[in-house]
Amino acid sequence: MFRAGLQKHEFEEMVRELERIRSKRSSACMNYTAAILCWVPLLYVMPCVFCCFDSRHKRQILDMDRELKSWQDTWNRSRLSARGLHLKTQSRCILKASHSHGSVTFTPKYEWWIVIALCPDESEKLKKEPHLYGVINNRNSCLCSAIDETELCSHAGSMLPTLDG
Repeated sequence: MFRAGLQKHEFEEMVRELERIRSKRSSACMNYTAAILCWVPLLYVMPCVFCCFDSRHKRQILDMDRELKSWQDTWNRSRLSARGLHLKTQSRCILKASHSHGSVTFTPKYEWWIVIALCPDESEKLKKEPHLYGVINNRNSCLCSAIDETELCSHAGSMLPTLDG
């Protein structure tokens, strides 16, 4: 990257902007916990409460996706393309099986990374690669506002907080 003319301060700025976007992650679990603690007396309206929190969660994911796409587009257009460089966010979701008492439970595990192509030929190849690998949620679920990940630049689950931050 630096041989292609990208300056250290530009790279640091790019990383700071990405960290600003990633730091906005919030936990949907906290939203559901708050709903349960605050609304237990109103059990008959719980489905509506969960729909509201689910809609908020979906909006947060879509907002973060929009910011990540904007960040990528801005950096690719303004500083990287002219140097033959290209960056792209990518992620993978795999389902990890765990066996307990004769049943199998599948838990999604997410990996998230940024790829930076360092020459024009590799940049063209990277532009054709998908953002998402592995299991991709492209169907509606029973939740009120299921997220179709096919248009996202990262798996929705990889946009959630992790235990390590």
